[in-house]
Amino acid sequence: MSRSAPTATHAAHAIMFWLLAGMAFALFAPAVLLPLWEESRAAHVYERDKAREVADLQAVRDRNVVRIRALQEDPLVIERIARRDLNIRPEGEQATQWSSRELAALAVRVPAELAGDSEAAWVPPSWVQRASAWLPDWPYRKLFVEMPNRLLMLLMAGGLLVTAFVLYSPNSGRSPRPRSG
Repeated sequence: MSRSAPTATHAAHAIMFWLLAGMAFALFAPAVLLPLWEESRAAHVYERDKAREVADLQAVRDRNVVRIRALQEDPLVIERIARRDLNIRPEGEQATQWSSRELAALAVRVPAELAGDSEAAWVPPSWVQRASAWLPDWPYRKLFVEMPNRLLMLLMAGGLLVTAFVLYSPNSGRSPRPRSG
């Protein structure tokens, strides 16, 4: 019997083993990493929202501190409150009243920067954008993150890996036994 047959068989087994192991990894990696990516992105968005809320509350606190100081120390603020709330006016001063129709006719123009939400949507890192350009437009979230499909992908990866080890496991240094015949 020639020596080339077992060598060719070993090469074929090694190729099939690594092919099945690679396919298992190709299913397993996204099924594990994409849910982690989703959680990380959600945590980033949550953190950004909470930071914005904290900044808004700090701005309110700062405005209130300024108002309290003004109420305690600024004579113009005290005079304005006396005019508005107590209706106290110096003699000879005239007050102009505007009707609601006249006020409604006034057009208020708000600049575009102030009108919309100035916060841009979350943008993934540049390496993710470059990798996304190479990937086909598939519903990756539905395939690898949502549970029924994710579980199926994990089971398929496990099945491929078990198949690779059962059918094509590399011999651990053992030489094949010659067949007696």
